[in-house]
Amino acid sequence: MPIPERPTGPTKLRKAVQKLFDEASELATVTHADPKRVRSVRKRLARLNASEVVDPLFAMLRGDDPQRIAAEALCALERLPDEVYIPALVERLPELSEQSNEWCFCAMVRVINTRDRPDDCSARFEAAIREAPLAIRELVEDTLREHMPKVSPIVRDAIDATLNALAADS
Repeated sequence: MPIPERPTGPTKLRKAVQKLFDEASELATVTHADPKRVRSVRKRLARLNASEVVDPLFAMLRGDDPQRIAAEALCALERLPDEVYIPALVERLPELSEQSNEWCFCAMVRVINTRDRPDDCSARFEAAIREAPLAIRELVEDTLREHMPKVSPIVRDAIDATLNALAADS
């Protein structure tokens, strides 16, 4: 999985961070890897918390994840402030859906599942979807409906609440 070109200007990634993304990118594509190396990469990804790494982290969300590298990338994204992560997620939903419909759904449902919890960001997500172009709103609704039969009743209820909130504004 290639990482997008390195950003330039004020968002230029430090060499150590780019090296981490290169290593994570390599590990994400192999089925068997040195467990110590995998743990090291996952731990370093888990410590990332900077908005300038948003694009490379989203680029890792694709296909299978035998070493759980993409899962750590998603967790690193989720640790960003909501005002950074939610708009970035909504903006990238079309590309994310093309990369991996499963990761697109996973990213959305993890946000939706925060409803009524201390870290609730579902309302911010719904507001961002309402403000997004119609194509993104339709993508969200279609993706959630497509996956709804495959999830637990609790997750289904959270998805239903989001779909109802979005429909109320139509």
